[in-house]
Amino acid sequence: MLINICVVTFLKISMHTYCRPIFTCRAWHSFLLKPLPLLLLACASFATPLVAALSPAQSESLFQEMLRGGSNSQKASNLALAALSLPEGKNVATSPRGDGVDLKANLAKLQSKDADERLEALRGLEYSLDPRIPAVMLELLNDVGDSIRRVAAHGIGSRWWQIPKNQVEVYIVRLKQAAARSGELGECSRSIALLQQAIGKRMEPSDAISLSPNGRWLIYDRLGLPCLVDVQSKSEELLGFDSSELEGRFGLFAVPAKDVKWHPTKESVAIPLDTRRGTACVVVWTHDSGTHVINRVKLIELVQKRNFKLKDVTAFISEADLKWRGEKLLISLVFSTEFGESSEHLATAFFDVASGSLVLESVK
Repeated sequence: MLINICVVTFLKISMHTYCRPIFTCRAWHSFLLKPLPLLLLACASFATPLVAALSPAQSESLFQEMLRGGSNSQKASNLALAALSLPEGKNVATSPRGDGVDLKANLAKLQSKDADERLEALRGLEYSLDPRIPAVMLELLNDVGDSIRRVAAHGIGSRWWQIPKNQVEVYIVRLKQAAARSGELGECSRSIALLQQAIGKRMEPSDAISLSPNGRWLIYDRLGLPCLVDVQSKSEELLGFDSSELEGRFGLFAVPAKDVKWHPTKESVAIPLDTRRGTACVVVWTHDSGTHVINRVKLIELVQKRNFKLKDVTAFISEADLKWRGEKLLISLVFSTEFGESSEHLATAFFDVASGSLVLESVK
């Protein structure tokens, strides 16, 4: 207990001097206020309180300090990571995948001098839903490692809903600075667009974002899955997350801005998921009807009923032929047969969104 008191006291002095921006995290406030009697005892000899409640104006001012950066940026980053250490019994957080994420271990690794170890730790934090993580990733935009900066920029965008609205503009400016400094426009533009929609601003173009024709919905990649955002309600959903029929990853090769197929007039969308061999799965979502998953196995089964003996490893969905025909989605399977000439065949099927049925139309 005495050691804990000393650590808290040391953090008070250091952070008061170097790392005021950390106190803008709301979760940090609640963490400090729970053991209030102990903290007051530990800090009784100091003239200033350990943490003063911050008004929105003060919060914005402190984030402006972080925005300006300067020679103490690395020290501030290290203190930020130390400040995020969780109390005993709360060092494992639940991730969107349902896994346990060891926050303490990963936060400690982020202070390593080994860039590979820092990158491994950051990838571990990708799956944490702790609301304090965006502040850490904001500081990591200054890291010397290219991959670390990219992962940090990506992570900020995926947590657009965790960042207080009065701090969003600061994040946007820092992302633009990072993009200008390193030329990594892809991940930064993705995050900038997601943050802009979070505060109702016009989104800047990004290849990583696909916007519906009516402007209400957008899709971006998160955890290898398509993530659907309702721009009106500011809510999101990982499409196909609980399906056992998924095969492939979203964004592995497909570019969301051009490869996601929105229905021209209906609130429906078809999203290809890729493997390294080709497109293996299509996720179809329709407003008020939910999500359907059409993988290549279903198409192979339809073709086999026509007495074709396929080489399964060569059968993949043709992303180029994925298109809407009225209320139905046209899906084509390219495959080779086990016997005879090694020519390719094209099987064409229609998926009826209204009935949820998949019907094979032709094989050529």
